[in-house]
Amino acid sequence: IAGIIAASTNNAIGIAGACWGCKIMVVRISSCPSGTCQIPVLNLSKGIVYATNNGASIISISTAYASGTTNLTTLNETTIYANQNNVVLIAAAGNQNNNPLNEAIYPGSYPTVLGVGGLFDNGTKWITTSTVGSNYGQWVDISAPAYKVVSTLRNGSIGITGGGHSGTSFAAPFVAGEAGLILSRWPNLLKKQVE
Repeated sequence: IAGIIAASTNNAIGIAGACWGCKIMVVRISSCPSGTCQIPVLNLSKGIVYATNNGASIISISTAYASGTTNLTTLNETTIYANQNNVVLIAAAGNQNNNPLNEAIYPGSYPTVLGVGGLFDNGTKWITTSTVGSNYGQWVDISAPAYKVVSTLRNGSIGITGGGHSGTSFAAPFVAGEAGLILSRWPNLLKKQVE
């Protein structure tokens, strides 16, 4: 995720981040190995508050929760707090192809958050099966690449086994990087202007 947002550029090492000069604040909200468990909602809320209180301008969220998940009210209050502090919140739309149909996904569907859907390289909605694909709906504000995305790896190399990972978790950081580029050029913009 960090590589998609801000990997160095012009160094002949595979990729460039969307906002290659942006600074990243890593906020650990779970001890789960990547992709193996659902991050508790309260952990995400605490992470958003921490990042907001420590000067983050943009928060990229690559996790999503279905309606009915415990503590969504607290998460909504947290996104309102970040909004009041002029922080741009960007969240993955989720990868269930809206199964069950028409279900909003959080925090991407909150009005204070930009919900990010996923696309194939040709600009069409990313979908693998009837139950695996980008969630969609009026609450999705923008879409970005979500199919076989290649980025930096923890060991310092580039690429991902199998040609890349797919999902809206990888679309959200493209949008966060673009928001970073906008703020790099016009640092005094308000959140709504960046959006």
